[in-house]
Amino acid sequence: MSGQDPVAIFRIEARDLLEQVELDLLTLAERQDDRETIDAVFRSLHTLKGSGAMFGFDALAAFTHHCETAFDRVRKGEVAASPALISAVLAARDHMRALAEGEPTEPGVEEALLDDLRRAVDGGLFPVLGRDDIALPVEVVEDAREQRERPGEGHVNVQQLLHRAVQAVDERHGSGDRADGESGISP
Repeated sequence: MSGQDPVAIFRIEARDLLEQVELDLLTLAERQDDRETIDAVFRSLHTLKGSGAMFGFDALAAFTHHCETAFDRVRKGEVAASPALISAVLAARDHMRALAEGEPTEPGVEEALLDDLRRAVDGGLFPVLGRDDIALPVEVVEDAREQRERPGEGHVNVQQLLHRAVQAVDERHGSGDRADGESGISP
């Protein structure tokens, strides 16, 4: 090897990958169903995560894993490449860059970015279901809040929330007459 610092080489590669992620996300904003671009974003995030872990950038690898997982779900058709998701990953890109460069990050930024990412992923489930008419009924939202506030839980079971939301919409629109009596989403 030429004696170059492996960390410096990683940082150059990370910059290149993050620039490519940004370009691909901007392309995806125009063509949200572009499979090739979706795959390219996933691959770049996957490479950044793996390389980061290999070179000891554990915080970068852990954070990037969340964005990678979101795009894996897009690749599998579980979540839409929504404007909210694209925006959340674009915002997360700056944080990933700071982590790769070893720059200090503002307290609370990572948690806020992850919250935005989670909301984007959760919101991206409805279009995949072919249900852009879903507005969560008040009782479903209240149940979700209660579930989130229970000691030891701190999260909402999205699958149950979706099941209840689709049932409520089906009941309102009279389309809940499936032969199996289900809404098509398992609880």
